[in-house]
Amino acid sequence: MRTPLLLAAGLLFVAATPCAPARAQGAPFQSLLSGKGAPLTRKLKEFTPQWRRINVMTQGDAGAGGMASGFIGAMFGGGAGFGGARPGYYTEGETVMVGGETYLVAYKTETKPLDVSTLMRLGQGGQLPPPEKLSAESVLHLTLLNVRHIAGITDIRAFDLDRELAESEKAAKEEADARAQLQGRFGGGVEAPPAVGEAIAVPDAAVPAAPEKPAKKPVAKPKAPAKKR
Repeated sequence: MRTPLLLAAGLLFVAATPCAPARAQGAPFQSLLSGKGAPLTRKLKEFTPQWRRINVMTQGDAGAGGMASGFIGAMFGGGAGFGGARPGYYTEGETVMVGGETYLVAYKTETKPLDVSTLMRLGQGGQLPPPEKLSAESVLHLTLLNVRHIAGITDIRAFDLDRELAESEKAAKEEADARAQLQGRFGGGVEAPPAVGEAIAVPDAAVPAAPEKPAKKPVAKPKAPAKKR
């Protein structure tokens, strides 16, 4: 009688075993989101040479969306603020498993690139904002990169604060020059189209003047006949 009971207990234990990893997988992810597993933000000066600075290309960057962004960036100056170089990621190479997917734990700056609405306001006389650049106090945010969606990792190097600041300064200057050219190209302002039903004022210079009538020549009066004596 003991053998069937022991066998049944063993089957129940085996059946319950797969549930344990499922609960364990959620623990690292919950720890990261709560800020216990890793800080949600870090300042640039807090990184050490043990960290790696990398450039990440995702599958979306390699597709039509990335090509369109690059085309628009080249058309409107090609700077880092619009379709140009993307900010790098900083990581120690740590990964976390969530739901069978592997995520790379990294940090990235939150930049505000130029968008189409900003360029449209520029055409109406608006001003472009100055480009952003890194400082030692810049705040970077925790980012989880799905390893399966990464198309490539390039420019892997040890973190160097002085190099990061120098490269950011150079990139910001190039971006400022590109935005200045863009501002000069469209900075004159283009008036917004008139609303529906609004009368369009036409400058006087645009209205052709009516041709002047030729002056009439004076008609000579006939001389009176001389009187006979």
